[in-house]
Amino acid sequence: MIMGRKTFESLKNPLPGRTHIVITSNFNYKVPEGHEVVHSFEDALGIGRQKKLNKIFILGGAEIYKLALPYSQEMIITEIEAKPEADTFFPDFDIKDWVITEANNHRKDKKNQFDYAFVTYKRKNIA
Repeated sequence: MIMGRKTFESLKNPLPGRTHIVITSNFNYKVPEGHEVVHSFEDALGIGRQKKLNKIFILGGAEIYKLALPYSQEMIITEIEAKPEADTFFPDFDIKDWVITEANNHRKDKKNQFDYAFVTYKRKNIA
């Protein structure tokens, strides 16, 4: 899992059984044993290759998503039916380059204030 420092710190605890690759400009930043710190997205991908990870998940934040988008073949995005005030957004992408392969819609309930969907996008093979 590749993420920025703020996203990593928001996790409270690293997710068990997964390698966390944290991108930060802070050269003194430390993470628990078994996880990695890098200073560029390319270095993060290099660790993924080195560890022979067959799938890499991008957890954010916004700048990390933007850097990852050109490399991505699949996106699993939670789409929420709301317009909250925010200053950080997922980067724009050209929907013509993607096809929706799955969408699981959920209605608001006691735990969720808004309707939402888990949507899987796969990149079209462009010749």
